[in-house]
Amino acid sequence: MKISIFVGLLLIQVSNLASETIEFITPNEAFVGDLLIYKISTKDVSSITIPEGEFSLGNDLPIYKIYDKKAEPEFSTAKVIFFKPGNYTLPITWEYMGKTETSQLQIKIKLRLSGSESEPEDIEPPLSFRGAILIRLILLILFFLFNLYILYALYLYFKNKTKIVDAYWNTIPNLSEEEKSDLILKHLFSQEEVTLKDFSFTISEVLKRHYSSLLNMRLFHLTDTELFKEVQNRTHLNPQDLEDIRDYLIQSKYRESNLKITESDAKDIWKNIKDKLNL
Repeated sequence: MKISIFVGLLLIQVSNLASETIEFITPNEAFVGDLLIYKISTKDVSSITIPEGEFSLGNDLPIYKIYDKKAEPEFSTAKVIFFKPGNYTLPITWEYMGKTETSQLQIKIKLRLSGSESEPEDIEPPLSFRGAILIRLILLILFFLFNLYILYALYLYFKNKTKIVDAYWNTIPNLSEEEKSDLILKHLFSQEEVTLKDFSFTISEVLKRHYSSLLNMRLFHLTDTELFKEVQNRTHLNPQDLEDIRDYLIQSKYRESNLKITESDAKDIWKNIKDKLNL
């Protein structure tokens, strides 16, 4: 009797081990914007379904993207980029012994910021001024008023003493967004080398200036994902080209290495982006 119970437990353990599907993702520590590689073993399973595209959780902005899936002899792979921190499981399924199973791999995505940074609205003003603070505030106000009085007295003195004859005032030129963008690019390409991260941030700024002027909208506060969504909705540009440029900028901005590119490479990349956007 004991032998039969032991054999039964052993068979259950073997069955559980056989049903386990090996899946993992690299690198183990992942941040927003990192390029991750998902792998799943094809041994003992079939009909592995890896959906491609952008995925959101009930809103318009994508949370992550799955693309470039490949089926290899021992593994099926796909590339994944997350745009928001959190804990995730991917919508990947497969068939095992006639039963559909779903990925249980837990993926934790971190934000590179420490979380201790204070926004202006996080800093509360003091409710009242008391003691030494009140005295310093009064002295500061008196000092400001005294200096204001001195400046006004000097203004009256020089106003009555001198006169401006045949003075010509040069107006400060009001540059358009395109002219500002040209100055920014001229400065960028004047450098022999520039980090890929700085190049990507500069190109994002130039594109926001261009489309703010073209679409008559203020787009400076948008993320790259939001910017290219607006451009796709309001232009007839190729959606795949817009997606490729957006992914390139996001990956370049948030990669860990300080990779540098030459002036020539920077110009070539910018020319390729301009050609796709018909700039």
